[in-house]
Amino acid sequence: MSRFKTLLSDTAIYAAGEFGVRLITFLLVPFYTYVLTPAEYGAMDVILTLSQLVTIVISLDISYGVFRFLLESTEAETEDILSTTIVFLTIVTGIIVTLSIITLMYSGIVINYIYLIIIFYFVTIWNGFFNQVARGLNKIKIFIISGVACSFFIGVLNVVLIGYFKMSYDGMLVANTIALLIGTGIVVATGGIYRYIIMAHKRFNKHTLLMLLKYTIPVTASGVCWWGMTLSDRFFMQHFLGLDDVGIYAVAFRIASILIIINTIFDKAWKAVAIKEFSSETSLEFYSKVFNNLMRLQLLVILLLTICLKYVIPHFIGGDFSIAWKYVGPLLISAMFWGFSVFLGTGYDCTKKMGGAFYTTLISAISSMALNIILIPQFGIYGAVASSLIAYIILFAIRLRSTRHYFGIKIDYALLSGGLLLIITAYFISIYLAGYLACLINISLLLLYLFINRTFIFEMQRRIKFNA
Repeated sequence: MSRFKTLLSDTAIYAAGEFGVRLITFLLVPFYTYVLTPAEYGAMDVILTLSQLVTIVISLDISYGVFRFLLESTEAETEDILSTTIVFLTIVTGIIVTLSIITLMYSGIVINYIYLIIIFYFVTIWNGFFNQVARGLNKIKIFIISGVACSFFIGVLNVVLIGYFKMSYDGMLVANTIALLIGTGIVVATGGIYRYIIMAHKRFNKHTLLMLLKYTIPVTASGVCWWGMTLSDRFFMQHFLGLDDVGIYAVAFRIASILIIINTIFDKAWKAVAIKEFSSETSLEFYSKVFNNLMRLQLLVILLLTICLKYVIPHFIGGDFSIAWKYVGPLLISAMFWGFSVFLGTGYDCTKKMGGAFYTTLISAISSMALNIILIPQFGIYGAVASSLIAYIILFAIRLRSTRHYFGIKIDYALLSGGLLLIITAYFISIYLAGYLACLINISLLLLYLFINRTFIFEMQRRIKFNA
């Protein structure tokens, strides 16, 4: 199978699974906006946001290292890697949970639903680990089935607990925790991973642990910086503006995450292909073609959403959240540059030089937090949106320079600048114009983009038909 066909096939498999997962997620957004206040939704978003940081720090993001090394491991190495990691995570999570409970019991600190939050974080760590194991062992279908089942139960349980039993965001915590447990159980039971759990105490290898930690500690530092750049804006907004604005921003971010989903789906398939093709003589040509085609697709998606969301969102989102559409356009562009940065970051995975991932993300994270402090008090939600956009552009520029020696991608800058010009034009037309004139101009912009990229569109149609 050719590398393009492999990439397209793997992407299609991940997309099939992610579609069900994300569909349920998007269907829940209107539900949340009708049954929860902006403050309640904002509080839950803060908890979910913090869970990503807690997961990275406590586990030292060792799950990601497991995925990377399993791609190239023998059966004996696989047993060492998994057994060692299971023992390590058991000890670390056990200590952290115990210390957290003891601290809460004797400190007098009172946090709403804190014990539910601790359990949720604990389950999140183990779910992430077993999902990465499934990916590393190439059990993609099990990984996808687990994700779909998890999302299904999140949807059902949220509707029951919040809609029927009238729980607040504690209902979301319970629903997410139970669903993650079900998803984890599916991966462990059907993926044959349970045998590694049984033998874990017999195969612990400190040299394997040191190898994994040497790789993942820079990844952990990079992950913390990612969090600081991507998600810390919620905390600045909570401080400067309040939870109501956090809730509105969270809805806008959820909608803009359509593009993050596209990039995430692609990245899951892309990493494995890129690592295998790294030593190929034509790898740079291959990487450049893939990048530019991905860019074409993302620009098209952003243009379509920018044109449509003004008319669609008010019909699906609760009244208090309806203004969220104004923030989606710039967030979509931010998500695109995030995707570009993740793409370039594959160069660090290929060479196992994760220090580059850390320092590039650190610079951007510092920029993001500084911009949040400056812009949010002055411009409110727009300040957070602008901070995100500028930080991701900085990250993209730094990584483009950082990876040029071993990942020298040739970018079609004419396409990028032309596409962005059309998107920005459509955004301001949506903001300042209404009625048939706005629709006519925006449709003309869309047709112009399709005409410019007609060769790419015809090629994609041909590839899809050929692979079907």
